[in-house]
Amino acid sequence: MEGEHFGASLLVILLLGLLTLALLLWLSFPAVEKGTVAFFHPFADGGGGGERVLWCAVKAVLEAAPHVRVVIYVRDEAPSTHQLLADAAHRFNISVPAAADAAAAARPPPQQQQQQQ
Repeated sequence: MEGEHFGASLLVILLLGLLTLALLLWLSFPAVEKGTVAFFHPFADGGGGGERVLWCAVKAVLEAAPHVRVVIYVRDEAPSTHQLLADAAHRFNISVPAAADAAAAARPPPQQQQQQQ
């Protein structure tokens, strides 16, 4: 009987810890305004299958809802948005409208940087 209570208590503690971690991660990312779809892909400039899926998803979102802004959070050293779009077109033959934007995950998107200054 005692082991059941210990197991249940441990499960509750683990769930609370995971919930806390998820909340902290959510709060650490820059705010995304309404009408924006965001993807987190630090290596969006890679040439693998995961990147192809990313660009197919971005294109599908923009075709389904052309009024939304798509933001891809990438690592600090990633190429510019223009270069990422050109690479997607060249590597995967996927033409993505220029409504997509890349922002480094470690810093806010350009609009927020200007507002903070």
